[in-house]
Amino acid sequence: MAHELGSPQQIQSAAMAMSTLYRKQGKHEEAYPYLLEHKLMSDSLMNRENTRKLTQAGLQYEFEKKMQRREIEQMKKDHEHEIEIEEQKMISYSFAIGAGALIILSIVILKSLRDKKKANKRITQQKIEIEQKSNELAEALENITDSVKYAKRIQEALLQSEEHVSSHFPTHFILFKPKDIVSGDFYWSYEQDNEVYIAAADCTGHGVPGALMNMLGISFLNSINAEANNLSPAAILDKLRKKVVQELHQTGKDWSSRDGMDISLCKVNIETQHVEWAGANNPLWIVSENDIREIKADRQAINYNEKPQPFTNHNIQLKKGDQLYLFSDGYADQFGGPKGKKFKYTSLKKLILSLSGESIQRQKELLDKNFDDWKGSLDQIDDVCIIGIQL
Repeated sequence: MAHELGSPQQIQSAAMAMSTLYRKQGKHEEAYPYLLEHKLMSDSLMNRENTRKLTQAGLQYEFEKKMQRREIEQMKKDHEHEIEIEEQKMISYSFAIGAGALIILSIVILKSLRDKKKANKRITQQKIEIEQKSNELAEALENITDSVKYAKRIQEALLQSEEHVSSHFPTHFILFKPKDIVSGDFYWSYEQDNEVYIAAADCTGHGVPGALMNMLGISFLNSINAEANNLSPAAILDKLRKKVVQELHQTGKDWSSRDGMDISLCKVNIETQHVEWAGANNPLWIVSENDIREIKADRQAINYNEKPQPFTNHNIQLKKGDQLYLFSDGYADQFGGPKGKKFKYTSLKKLILSLSGESIQRQKELLDKNFDDWKGSLDQIDDVCIIGIQL
């Protein structure tokens, strides 16, 4: 009944009740699937709460920044207006002095000096007030930065550490370099029996907006795999697109319909080295016997599409020692080098092929160093995520 209602809370509660009942009866094998389902529902509910908190923090940040900017702009306008008034008074006094006698001139000068003194006092006071407002703004921005840093801790908690992506996953590396404090790129994994899912995704935007979509993507993927077992990568992407469109109320009538993500998703059988893969805009690269080949992705993103097509599920039989690479576009799109141009996918493909003879961890170190050397003194323009796997 809980599954029919689609209520994660009721599924969580019912699963724990069934697990407890079977354990009391000594039926531990029957109890285990319900205990696992209870854990998956708990993780899904926790991800939803974290997403809500991050959304609230982002909205609060945008609101406070906008209000502070308006206050400073208004203060500047008021200050400039008062200065203009004082200057007009001085001009009027000058004309009066030119037309008056020496006594009148002296009186006007004295009055002008007194007025100027008062004006200087007002200007000094306004300067003090502006400095106080600036200090308050700096403090507010520091508080907002602290909030975003806290959001980063939440994001890092949802992103499994590289060492704990899976206890049974083949040798691998994850090169993860956010552009800002929080990232719009993310990686995700899920383990089931002898098969492991792993994905590299690139959400719309970066920073706080990208991180919000990031949290939704992780939450949706966890929810999809909690609701159904042993799905193909293509089926997962179909369900993920449906959730994004439904939950973000995308209708194609505004720019919000573009919000979504590009993703490369693998399902690896650890024992047989059989791989299933599907991609939304982001491809899969395979290095085998000193050769690299590309499995092209479907040219559609995980968002609203007027004519959506089912994602293609690719089945690939590999062998021990073959290497897989999943990635976002941040590395290839980075500007740098002697001419300040993009690195490009062609150069990235050549680089990965040249490094394929190195150990997986050494590949990560060299990719990271090459990125920093290429970027040089230029700013990083996007989040970077590359996953390398050796079967």
